[in-house]
Amino acid sequence: MSQERQTLTVAETAPLLGIGRQSAYERIKAGEIPCIRVGRRLLAPRRALEKLLEQGQATPRPGSEGCRPDSRTTGAPGGEGHL
Repeated sequence: MSQERQTLTVAETAPLLGIGRQSAYERIKAGEIPCIRVGRRLLAPRRALEKLLEQGQATPRPGSEGCRPDSRTTGAPGGEGHL
């Protein structure tokens, strides 16, 4: 296995997809960007992102609403806006 990290933060994922950080959180919530939650952190698996980019289209996974960002990590009103 290579030394390259297998996951990316939302802040790292957004520019790879050509979208802003808030849009990335919205797409994660909609299930269009794959993610896993580790504690309070949302991480996007690198392989899943590569597959998403190869397909050229984001579609929600059936029966999935994606990871639910909480207001403390999204910069939503009342949140602290940090990850």
